[in-house]
Amino acid sequence: MTFPRSLCRAVLVAGLCALSYNLASAQPAAPFAATLQTDTGGALVLHWPSESGQHYHVESSPDLTTWTAEPGDFTGTGVELTSTVRPSGAVDPARQFWRVVTDDMPPISLALVAHRTAGVAPLSVFFDAVGTTAEATTRPFHDLEYRWDFGDPRSGPWTEGVNAATSSKNRATGAVTAHVFERPGTYTVRLTATDGTHTATRTIDVTVHDPDTTFATTTTCVSTGTDFAGAPAGATLVTATKFDTAVSSALAAGARRILFKRGDTFTFSTTNFINATGEVLIGAFGAGARPVLRATAAGAVAVRVPAATSDVRFVDFEVDGQSLVNPCRAITSNGSSFLALRIYAHDLGYLASIAGDHASVVDCEAFNIVGGSGNMPIFAGDAFHFFVAGCRFDNNDGGEYSLRYQGGTHGTIAHNTLRRCGISKSIFTLRGDPNQTTYVARYHEIADNLFDGASATNLSVVATIVPTNKERNEQIADVVFERNVITVSPGSGSGLMLNACDVTVRNNLVHLNGGGYGWGIFIAWQHNTAGLPIPARNRILHNTISSESTTGGLMAVAVLNTGALPIDTVVMNNFMYAPNIPRAGSNFGTGPMVVYDQGTGTVLEGNSTDAQAKLATPNFVGFPTVSLTDWALAPGCYGLGAGVPVPVWSDFFETPLDATTPRSIGAVTP
Repeated sequence: MTFPRSLCRAVLVAGLCALSYNLASAQPAAPFAATLQTDTGGALVLHWPSESGQHYHVESSPDLTTWTAEPGDFTGTGVELTSTVRPSGAVDPARQFWRVVTDDMPPISLALVAHRTAGVAPLSVFFDAVGTTAEATTRPFHDLEYRWDFGDPRSGPWTEGVNAATSSKNRATGAVTAHVFERPGTYTVRLTATDGTHTATRTIDVTVHDPDTTFATTTTCVSTGTDFAGAPAGATLVTATKFDTAVSSALAAGARRILFKRGDTFTFSTTNFINATGEVLIGAFGAGARPVLRATAAGAVAVRVPAATSDVRFVDFEVDGQSLVNPCRAITSNGSSFLALRIYAHDLGYLASIAGDHASVVDCEAFNIVGGSGNMPIFAGDAFHFFVAGCRFDNNDGGEYSLRYQGGTHGTIAHNTLRRCGISKSIFTLRGDPNQTTYVARYHEIADNLFDGASATNLSVVATIVPTNKERNEQIADVVFERNVITVSPGSGSGLMLNACDVTVRNNLVHLNGGGYGWGIFIAWQHNTAGLPIPARNRILHNTISSESTTGGLMAVAVLNTGALPIDTVVMNNFMYAPNIPRAGSNFGTGPMVVYDQGTGTVLEGNSTDAQAKLATPNFVGFPTVSLTDWALAPGCYGLGAGVPVPVWSDFFETPLDATTPRSIGAVTP
């Protein structure tokens, strides 16, 4: 028998064959034996010894002639590696033989993990590429660009965030992301990563089941009267006015899809626990406006998902809290794989309080948060693989933050419009582990959001990536903050504050029009007393900061000594224009000043100079900036082609760049 690659050794086990191969290369891996073993649960597991740093993948075949790569890549650590190739009891004629193949190290070794690959619509799926490695960088999470195509072009545009209505839900960037598949079918999700010279691509299929099939015998439809027009065939029909009672009764009777009639209003007066197994969908049927859920008792929660419950979908409702003295909540979820989709919540304490794994809040609205301290549209604590996208939070002066992400990993906050937070709070804050000792809050993508601080009152900093206070050791690392628009409120100060390590801030537009003293982006340790690491290895790249203010003092970027010197900060290719700010020297709090540096090991290249920030013309296409395209550099501007090479592979509008592209400074490529 002839094999396409050189055979190292073959071992026959229980009628199945495990082979080990190495690709032809200048330095082939040493021969090794791969064996098949049955574990205690009956699964078939492939075992092989590994060399440290060597890359491997597994292939299967029905006949030793045609070979297909199995999902997953493996990197040797010098100890035995394993891969489960057949679950207990499974039979698959197409996969009777397996071989382990050694690979040369590619320029980019792309990892792609989906948290699930099948389920009923609407299906939220999280995707993770943080295991990717690359020859060109030791920081692939930051220095590669990850571009996703979810194979779902009918998903439509985002309606919130920056570039609203032109940013497709079918696309995303970043090493972590998620997508909601709303229609049945099989979708091929494609991930491409680039280092500016090389690209790598991987795909994975996701199968979305039809809810009419999945819930064919477990659907209950609820109306306040006798009109059930639009109810799915075969559904149990129930007349009721209380949402919480109708849900609990239907779940107890075995229903897993519970639909409420559009145009009707239902009440709730208790905390409505969703105790169920399997996939659960609570949604709407019929035509017209979303069904309204109206709170009638203080402290009630419309949907409460306990930690033991997974895979709940809460879709297409208006939740009216009626501004009760002890505010109600629309959602509290500690369960896994929870999805809130198109929920409009108003006059209450929370849209959602979230913990647990793989929760998504998508295309939701929160308006008029009440109750003061402790209330806000979203509070997420210990939320792992957390997705907030397409949301609008506005007129929430009666609470605190618009979005407080208090600990978690692998989060994506994208395409949101966040406005009008509580007095003296921030629009957005990302914080660390609330227990301070369990984990580092890392691997977050914050992109394409409008953080509208100009709508708020007495807002000192619009967005923060910091611990709760200086007495807490809440560690944060590996965050990408890109393509956001930040506006600063009148009479106050700064755009983005960092007290974290390994944060990349790139391609953002910061409008400092507050009239006070402040910074566009600043790094400060805040005199921490709890052992928090000093901010280190942060990257401030290709941002644009502007102001029309005629008073105060502004700086585009500040690296501050607040009890410790930030370490190894890189500030490159940032553009500033603030022609009307009084120039009173180079002292702290005056300006305009492009970079105020008190750090150690700071690298400054390719940025505007202080003089250019005040005097240079031409500057922007349009000034004062009104539309996003006004932020582009005008023909003849000094910033055109004045940048230095940095690992940024697109601009604010996602215009691709590569290693040969001449670099202009700022966020928008001409």
